[in-house]
This record gives sequence, structure tokens and C-alpha cells, in this order.
Amino acid sequence: MKRTPAWGVHRTWNVTLQNNKVKNVVKVLGLVASAPGFNSQPRVINGASELLIEVFGEAGRHARSAVGTNELPDNIPVEIEVIFEVE
Repeated sequence: MKRTPAWGVHRTWNVTLQNNKVKNVVKVLGLVASAPGFNSQPRVINGASELLIEVFGEAGRHARSAVGTNELPDNIPVEIEVIFEVE
């Protein structure tokens, strides 16, 4: 794992939250590495959605897509993309 991109995301997240810059969570896209026949991808992504609502309250409610795929980079099980509206 490369530390620079992870650190950049961490710092951006902290600065945004500390300065109350998040106005709204717009959309979550969740990709779930899935075996054939597995169709519960939305249940896997529920944890991310619930956390965003817990953290941001009503501003955390968002549109969402949950997609199954046969493989993700570096064998990670889940990839989540979040679009925030910020001030």
C-alpha cells in the first residue's frame, strides 16, 4: 500500500470534517467482489450508508448503487466511492 494517497485522503477527510465543510452526501457507489450466485451486494454496502447517516444525520442520506464484480484490484473485497457536496 502506498502511504501518500492514503495520507492525502485522510488529511482531506479530517480538514473537511473539522471545518464543517460537508453540506451533503450526494452518492455512494459500492463495488463488492462476489462469487457466482451471490446477490446481497446492497446488504454489504449498508454498513457504509448507515455510517454516513450516523455521522452526518439527514445530510448523510444519499443515492446509492451497489454492484457485484468478479474481482477488484489487489484482491480487496469492497471498494466504496463517496461523492460529497462541500462548501
